[in-house]
Amino acid sequence: MDKQASAPRPRIPRFRSREEEAEFWDTHDSTEFESFWRPVRMKVAGEIQHVFSVPMDRDLLTRLIDTSRAAGVGAGALAAKLIAEGLDRMAPPSGQPAARKGKQHG
Repeated sequence: MDKQASAPRPRIPRFRSREEEAEFWDTHDSTEFESFWRPVRMKVAGEIQHVFSVPMDRDLLTRLIDTSRAAGVGAGALAAKLIAEGLDRMAPPSGQPAARKGKQHG
């Protein structure tokens, strides 16, 4: 009889805290528990978000955070909305998109 087949499967304990779980995984290898893992189906919802870093002074950042909190939205969401509104105001009067300068990305 195969020793691995008859050996008891190690069990993952129930943890009382994240610290207890971290200590456990610091001393164990996840490959010891491969028989517990199951494939899962994953759906990625929503469109992919892009990140653009904008340097700003502390006072402006504080205003952005305070305003976003008062509006009940995240600072990033408010910044994106304000940028979009500003770009809309800068659009040519004919409603056509502004001509791009430099290298175009497709």
